[in-house]
Amino acid sequence: MLTTDARVHGGNDGYDDETAVSHTWDNTVPHHAEPRQGDQIVLWDKERLLGVSAISQIQKGSAEKDRHRCPKCGGTKFKARATKHPRYRCGNGNRDCREQFQRPDTEPIPVTTYQADYAAYWVDLLDRATGSELRAICASPLSQHSPPLFEISARPSRRRTPARARAFVEAF
Repeated sequence: MLTTDARVHGGNDGYDDETAVSHTWDNTVPHHAEPRQGDQIVLWDKERLLGVSAISQIQKGSAEKDRHRCPKCGGTKFKARATKHPRYRCGNGNRDCREQFQRPDTEPIPVTTYQADYAAYWVDLLDRATGSELRAICASPLSQHSPPLFEISARPSRRRTPARARAFVEAF
């Protein structure tokens, strides 16, 4: 699972996470329904290992959230830029859009929410592995959807966990 304050994606406002306690997400996230009670997780922030745990429960609910869109093509694949203006640039290559804009269009959408609680089994392992080491044990290291076990910003698939990832967790 991934948690970070350094947001890149501009299509939503992110989620409320407490590193050693819980993580929230919704049904707009790929693989959103796959995490289960009892799943082992590795929590990292792209740069370093934060800890490991197991999900003790997942609470499901409903809410409304703001979905941000490119004003030209309506896509949600755009990023905020730290130093350039306008602030955003659309990355929606499927529509051949590279629009630059200061403010995205925003619309409220209904979502199914999830909150995974894992505080009961939390083991703090801050800095015991680097982001590079964690990516090396992923089934698909270049995909944000292929974490060592599970990644918070993108839900895991039910694919078989690589042996090197199982060995990593068992070492702790």
